[in-house]
Amino acid sequence: MPFGRQTLVGIVVQFAESSEFSSAQLKAIKGVIDLTPLWPQSVYELLTWCSKFYLYPLGETFANAMPTALRKGKPAEFQSTLEWQLTPLGRDQLMQGFGRAVKQAQVMKILEGGRHRIR
Repeated sequence: MPFGRQTLVGIVVQFAESSEFSSAQLKAIKGVIDLTPLWPQSVYELLTWCSKFYLYPLGETFANAMPTALRKGKPAEFQSTLEWQLTPLGRDQLMQGFGRAVKQAQVMKILEGGRHRIR
């Protein structure tokens, strides 16, 4: 958003059909960095509550909850984590054995210990 000679990053929390302010007083959104919400609804509600409880500006509360890169206008990059675990059918197969499928048996034994992340 343009503020004087500089452009600042802002967080849009909702849109309104009308405003009590004149259009000259409103700032236009210059660009959208992320289309998906930065936080889940529960975190957004917690930050809003904190802002009200501690009488701290909502924008500053949001800014303090954001990583530095996002405050500087870089897009949010979410990394997904893939986890593997045995299904009940896989556990049954462990009990029955794998015969000559040695590699499959090794993988199943590893998964028997619990979930495993793949990065």
